[in-house]
Amino acid sequence: MNEAAIFKDIVTALRTGNPVEAERLSQTVLADSPAHIDAMLALAMSLHAQHRMDDAVAAFRRLTQVQPESPIHWSNYATILGECARAEESENAWRKAMELDPRDPEPRIQIGQILVARKDYLPARDMLLDAFELDRDAPRPRILAANACALAQDFRGCE
Repeated sequence: MNEAAIFKDIVTALRTGNPVEAERLSQTVLADSPAHIDAMLALAMSLHAQHRMDDAVAAFRRLTQVQPESPIHWSNYATILGECARAEESENAWRKAMELDPRDPEPRIQIGQILVARKDYLPARDMLLDAFELDRDAPRPRILAANACALAQDFRGCE
C-alpha cells in the first residue's frame, strides 16, 4: 500500500466533492491499520460530507477514544454533536477540549453559546468573558460576551 498516494487521493476526493470515494479509500487504509489516525479522521470527514450523521458521530467519537489527550479530536466531536442538536453531549465534549487546552478560547466560546441557547445567561457571560480574556484582540469573543452581558442584564466586568 502506497500510503502517501492513497492520502493524496483521499484529499482529492474530499476536495472535489466525492466523499464516497474518500470513505472507500479511508476504509482501505483502516483495514490494514485500524488505529491509523489520519485515516480515521478522513473517514469521519467523509461520513460527515455524506450527511451520515450517526456514522460521523461514531467516527469522531472513536478518535477521542484512540487519542483521548487530543483537544482537536474533542473539538471535532463536540462540533458534530452540536450539528446533531445534542447540546448537552456537545457541551461535555467542549469542556473536555477546554480541559486539555486551557489557552484555546474556542471551547469557551462554544460552551458560552450553548449556555445562551439554554438561557443560562450568567454562566454564559462568565464563560464568554473568559474567552475574551484569552484573546482580547479577537472581535468574536468580545461581541458574544457583550451580548451575554446584555442578556444577563449584568454588566459588571463587561466594560
